[in-house]
Amino acid sequence: MRRQLPVLIAVLVVLGLGLAGYQALFGPDDTVTLSLIEVSGEVERVDALGGRESLVLGAALAPRDQVRVGQSGRAVLEVGEGSTLTLEPSSSIRVTQVERTGVRVELEEGRVQAKVRAGSPLLAVEREGQRVEVDDGEVVVSEDEGLLQVEGRKGTARVSGIQGVQTVGAGERLVQGAGGETVRGPAPEDLLQAVRWPDAKATRADEIVVEGNASAFARVAAHTDQDEIAGRADASGRFRLSVPLVEGPNEILLKVTDAFGGVRESRHQIVRDTRAPEVTQAEVIWKR
Repeated sequence: MRRQLPVLIAVLVVLGLGLAGYQALFGPDDTVTLSLIEVSGEVERVDALGGRESLVLGAALAPRDQVRVGQSGRAVLEVGEGSTLTLEPSSSIRVTQVERTGVRVELEEGRVQAKVRAGSPLLAVEREGQRVEVDDGEVVVSEDEGLLQVEGRKGTARVSGIQGVQTVGAGERLVQGAGGETVRGPAPEDLLQAVRWPDAKATRADEIVVEGNASAFARVAAHTDQDEIAGRADASGRFRLSVPLVEGPNEILLKVTDAFGGVRESRHQIVRDTRAPEVTQAEVIWKR
């Protein structure tokens, strides 16, 4: 029996190596890659050592790689078969994990759109301890001046790191302000609900006040020929801007935008006239 033991061990080792080789050649491929499948405009990779290069089709990304998209650029990354992560213009992400259990990226700025097919690896978009996970569905995540904004397009995304919120479903929008205020509800049908312009068509004042209601934390900007006055709506959607005027006609364009590409505009004209009325004739009547 002792003589046969080494032979038995050798047989088991050979069988184990053979099984491993068979799995490697013919078994299912669990390798997960994150690669570039569409690109336009300026898109670059910054590696862990700070090296920069333009990304080309087919390029594979690894943990600690950073992807930056220029103002007119766009990049689509494939996450497993049939799932994608799209980086919109002026966006930046950092890859933190590429494994069979899932792919994770840190959203540094801009907007990304995640589309995940059932059976593909989990895709997670993170920002400063907050996480949005998708394993079967579609979601848009935006980081804009400290605001985290999430809009569900299909299926349900899981959310962590935001108190009181666990999911975002299709047709829902979640916005967390820089101060921690959180607004969650149906995506608004109208970005600009109301705008209140002054009733007067002319004024002697050097500015006017424009007020209104928009979607929560929307960016609001008043454009004139001389200036741009920008601000944000608050958590309830209210906004108020003081717009300076110049002498004569003033054309004002109010533009409201959100993090998901929505834009609404309103126009107004007002004349500033500070000149005193001219006296062309005078009459004096003396009382007797």
